[in-house]
Amino acid sequence: MSLYHIRIFRNDGRQDLLTEWIPGFKTIMPDMLPDYAFVQEYECKYKNPKLTLYRLCDGSTEVVKVRRKKYDEAPINVGDIIKTLECSDEGRWSKDENGDWQQSQTDHECILKKWSFVRDNTTEGGEPA
Repeated sequence: MSLYHIRIFRNDGRQDLLTEWIPGFKTIMPDMLPDYAFVQEYECKYKNPKLTLYRLCDGSTEVVKVRRKKYDEAPINVGDIIKTLECSDEGRWSKDENGDWQQSQTDHECILKKWSFVRDNTTEGGEPA
């Protein structure tokens, strides 16, 4: 893991400087906005990458999918801290018995559409972290 020096904005408007991430310890920052997440895992068996995000506010994890074209514009790596700006809940795509793609009406997944990196002067899509 790398040493991070990042500024975190709390719900009450105060700012904190998070100076390191210690692997193997569960770090929870209850005053942190729920949009901030540490990228724990990256998986790309198929076209679109899946990321496991660790929410810094409560320690919960969630798996999100990122469309390949959007991901290639601003790749996210394990160890990055991001602010999730826009997600959508969409029906999962799969092939039917004829090999045609169909979108499920009942089985959904979270699609990360917009994010910013929590780094010095580095953002995605011009969005400040």
